[in-house]
Amino acid sequence: VNGKTGYVSSKYLTNGSTKSPTHVSSVNKTVYITASALNVRSGAGTSYSVIGGLSKGKAASVVGSSNGWYKIKYGGGYGFISSRYTSSAAPSGSSSTPTPTSSTSSKTMYCTISGLNVRSGAGMSFASKGNLSKGQAVTVVDTSSYWYKIKFGGGYGYVGSKYLSSSKPSGGSAETPVAPSSRTKTMYSAVSGLNVRSGRGSSYSTIGHLSYGQAVTVVNTSSYWYQIKYGSKYGFVGSKYLSSSKPSGGGNVSDETPTTDSSNSSIVSYAKRFLGCSYVYGASGPNSFDCSGFTSYVYRHFGKSIPRSSSAQYAGCRKISKSSLRPGDLVFFTGHSGGSVGHVAIYMGGGRII
Repeated sequence: VNGKTGYVSSKYLTNGSTKSPTHVSSVNKTVYITASALNVRSGAGTSYSVIGGLSKGKAASVVGSSNGWYKIKYGGGYGFISSRYTSSAAPSGSSSTPTPTSSTSSKTMYCTISGLNVRSGAGMSFASKGNLSKGQAVTVVDTSSYWYKIKFGGGYGYVGSKYLSSSKPSGGSAETPVAPSSRTKTMYSAVSGLNVRSGRGSSYSTIGHLSYGQAVTVVNTSSYWYQIKYGSKYGFVGSKYLSSSKPSGGGNVSDETPTTDSSNSSIVSYAKRFLGCSYVYGASGPNSFDCSGFTSYVYRHFGKSIPRSSSAQYAGCRKISKSSLRPGDLVFFTGHSGGSVGHVAIYMGGGRII
């Protein structure tokens, strides 16, 4: 390479291209998945993105074949699976009829974890549109193997089917709103960076934020969500983050580490509870996190609402010198050559982070 000799791992080299095959021969048959979890890809090769998956024993309708890959009916379209992980014989206890690729009957289900990603398509490769809280009720409009299509905000999104339940989990937060009240009153934001949403629920898009101590006019109350005047329009905020009395020092944006009754060392102690949890990109807890999902989860426990991404957290906080760091402060990282923020952690003290 570039006039020099080097070494690479052989498992990452191939004699041929994994791009689009020149021809897909027509096939019409049913096969069954032999792997515990088989990826469904957008093309006939491992270089193509994963659009979903099939579990062991599931039946698939094959419509084409090319170089060790089967083209199958999947969802409302097609996908490709490796033929080596399929069998023409149905496993014991499985149906001889292919599992329907989708169901259009709508039903109400409940989220079983906190911070479940809602994606723009049926697969991990699709962007996250938002999150669901534990116990939140959703309307499922289409089912397809590992992914369920749900109503989300003013449109639709996709969530992993294994994280939904037909029964409401204990301790869930999906409540039936009470009848709204038309009385107006002035209340104050009890946290900094409180999300103002376009609808009554955390699945709706954020249209702005409130600073600590900011006064708002509440025009409608309904269970956990209050409708407020926001600019020339209206928005919704979580009722538990509003107070009828102005907090001490209110009116100014609080950019510092949470200053509740708990000390900064309590923030570190609480953060340590999650040592050993797995890192999952896009996860927001409580069993798995990514970096900004972890910091926002810990801060929220102490009444501090901060943005979800590391870059947004950096943009919204007060900058201090390294010598001024205290346990519980946020520490941000950029790439080796500088540039935009791509990682965040909580300072533990003694030059350590978590």
